[in-house]
Parts: sequence; C-alpha cells; structure tokens
Amino acid sequence: MANQLESEQWKPYFTFLTAYLAIFTFFHFYGLSHKIFVFDYWALMLGVTVNDIPAILAVVSLGSLSNILLKRVIDVIGRKKSILLFPTISHVFNIISYYSPNLLTFIVIRMISWTFMINSSSLIISEEVPARYRSTVSGITMGVGMCAAILAAGLSIFFNLNPELWRASFIWVMVPGIVIIVGLGTQIKETRRFLEIKRDPNKKKVHLFSVFKKKYAKNIIFCTVIITCLNLLYLTIKTYFKPFLLTERGFIFNSELIGIIGMLSYFGSMVGYYTSGILGDKLGRKKTLYMASAIYFVGSILFLFTPNFITIFLGFILVNAFFAVLMVIGDILTVEFFHTGERAVGAGWIYWFASFIPIFGNFLITPLSTLFSWGMSFFMIGTVAIIVMCIALIFIPETKHRVLEEIYATEIEKGKA
Repeated sequence: MANQLESEQWKPYFTFLTAYLAIFTFFHFYGLSHKIFVFDYWALMLGVTVNDIPAILAVVSLGSLSNILLKRVIDVIGRKKSILLFPTISHVFNIISYYSPNLLTFIVIRMISWTFMINSSSLIISEEVPARYRSTVSGITMGVGMCAAILAAGLSIFFNLNPELWRASFIWVMVPGIVIIVGLGTQIKETRRFLEIKRDPNKKKVHLFSVFKKKYAKNIIFCTVIITCLNLLYLTIKTYFKPFLLTERGFIFNSELIGIIGMLSYFGSMVGYYTSGILGDKLGRKKTLYMASAIYFVGSILFLFTPNFITIFLGFILVNAFFAVLMVIGDILTVEFFHTGERAVGAGWIYWFASFIPIFGNFLITPLSTLFSWGMSFFMIGTVAIIVMCIALIFIPETKHRVLEEIYATEIEKGKA
C-alpha cells in the first residue's frame, strides 16, 4: 500500500498544491504577524496599556484549547474541507475583532478566532508530497507565507499617517485573502491516504483519545516538549520585540524604525524557511534542529545584549531566520509518527498540550519584564527552551526520506504494546 500511496516522482498537481498552500500560508501568517505591529493601537482601542496586552493574549489563547475537537473533525471530514472551512471562520472573526472596542467582546471574538485557527498544511504535505520533497515543500510554503510578515511590517511604517490605517491594512489584505483561499481551495484534491482509509472496510474506529496508546507515548511526549519549547521562543523576541526595543533601546529605535527593521529582518525568515526544507531533507530533521537552535541562541545574544544598531539588526535577522528553520522541522515531526486515521488528532494533541505555554507564558511576561527586564526575561526563557529542546531531540528518531508507512511500521508498530 505504501508504494501506491507514496508517489516517487514529482507531478504537475504537486506544483499547484505547493502554490496553493503557499498562498494559504501567506494569509495565515498575515493574520498572525499583523497584530505584532498594532499592540499599541489595540491598547488605545480597548482603553488599556501596552503592558496589559500579554495578559489579554493569554486569555485569548484559551480558545486554542478547544481546537483539539476540530483536529478530530479533520480525521472525519477530511483535509480539504477542513482547510477551506476552519481558517475562513478564524479570519472572519479576526476582522470583526478589529471593530470591537469593548474589552470583553474583543476577548470573546478573538477566542473564537483562536479556536478555528488551524493550519493543516503540514498534514496535507506529509500525506501527499513524496517523502524526499516533504521538508522542501514545507519550507517553500512557509517561505512564501513569510512575505506576509514583511508586508505587515512595511504597512506599519505608515500607520501614523492615518488613524484608521492600522485597521484598514488588515481588511485590505484579509478580505481578498478569504476569497482566494476558498476559490483556489476548491481545486485541490483530498489526500490519497485519507481516501484510502475511508475506503478500507476493515478500518478501526478512531476517537478523540485513540492516540493515547503505549506505541505513541514516547513520540507524543517528546514532540510535545519540542513544540512547547518553540512556543516559549515565540513568546519572547518574535512576539514582543517592539516593546523591548521601545523601552530598552529607545535611544536608538522609534516605531517607524522598528517597522523598517522588522520588514528587512523578515527577509531573513524567508531565507530560513526556504533553507529549512533543503536542510531537513539533506541533513535530516535532528541535525537541522541542533544547528538552528545554536545559531538562534547566538542571534538572541546579539539582539538582547548589544547596544549597537548593526549588531541588534544582525541578531534580529539570525533570530528570525533560524526560528523559521525550527518551526518548519518541528511542525513536520508532529505529523510523521501517526497512522493516517489518527494523524490529525495525534498532531492536535501535541499542539494542545503545547498551547498551555502561550496561556501561562503571556501572563508571566509582564511580571517578569517588570522584575528583571524585557531582555533578561527573553534570555532566561529562551535559554531554558533551547536546552530542553536539544535534550528532547535525543529521544526522537530520524525520519529523513522515509515514507510515512515505513516510519509507522519501524518506529511505532515495532514497539506496540
């Protein structure tokens, strides 16, 4: 069956699928990255301070706890319907939130958006794209998607020209994005592996807790640790670089300059995403993660502890580039160790457990930054995350160039209880 389901050669459809997932990821990333540049405008709209935003984001992140139910739905209705339906709902509620000045209403709407904020790209890539191209295609889709962060940063430079531009810049991108995602998405095919499972007369009934078996335990635990560590890293420089630069490097930076360096440094993210695919397929998942975490650490030191514009900028480029590498490979690992009928819900549980970090982490960022500083808080959190992630990688098998059915047979079934 593996030979039937795993295409050895590149087909024209894979080119279209890669292009669609790249476009999909672009709008997904824009929804995520735009908020980084409008925290101060959120604060004005809601009548709070910028220091209150992390706590608000922590409450909003509670919405991610319920999307495990939708991950189970993906294994029922399929990958195609899910990628058309759930992100569309999420984007619509994001748009509504930008016109919700009441704090409670804003939080509820953003929580709903978080509930449906599910990116099935890695799942589709893992099941449809040949094994030797899996990381490369992931890197391409995320690299193109990263253009959205560059766009968001570029538009933020002009926010001071018009009080409503911070809202309008979101609407102008996301409304056409929803139309494009749905329109082009109707042309993609359901994955062959999912269709094969549906046709199998001997298929076993899968439920929400079916992945909690001894054979999955080790990989669920250590993949969860890896994604948790990546969430910790994302909570530091990637999310709160603007308040750090304004408060602790304000003698160099203002909002306009931050927008400019953000836009330029995100080109480093694009390079990182593209490179991650090549590295993941050539060096392997584990070596790539070790290398990227080491260079990310060096970049964070330059960004956090040097008072010179050039070294801060260089550090920011390294942080963005190699965080991108970490994200691509970590995302791939979450879907490579499960049977097709349980793959979405298995990856969903990994992200569900890891999602507690944005909830509790955002609550901790403000008191930590007050007790120490933004920079020192980022350093402590980031260092611990990198060390723990590197330890967890020791227990994860290498999956480079391996067909999903082979990975399942050799790494999962061999240890079956």
